[in-house]
Amino acid sequence: FGLAIMAVLLIYFLLSLLESKIAQKPVYLLVLASVFLASIVFDLFVWGGLSLKENLDFFYILTYNILPSALLNLILALPFYILARKIISLLKLYRVIEPKEKKILVGF
Repeated sequence: FGLAIMAVLLIYFLLSLLESKIAQKPVYLLVLASVFLASIVFDLFVWGGLSLKENLDFFYILTYNILPSALLNLILALPFYILARKIISLLKLYRVIEPKEKKILVGF
């Protein structure tokens, strides 16, 4: 359980570094790439930690666990991302959540 939390925190940290560089408009390719890479990083981190205890066949784990789960996450990421954006827009419409204020930069 601790390895999973550490992997999720690592993925969150890497994505937060990218967040400041990404515009607020939807970037579907970036979402798909980040989900695919995050799935691989998570599984590698967890299976790598488990391999410290036992001798595991890495090629078998890669072909039958890591890559299929990353591909499944990749397939399901886009519909869930679109659904989440629709829900957020509805929540903003009905003022359940407040939209972020846009900062206006004034040049000198």
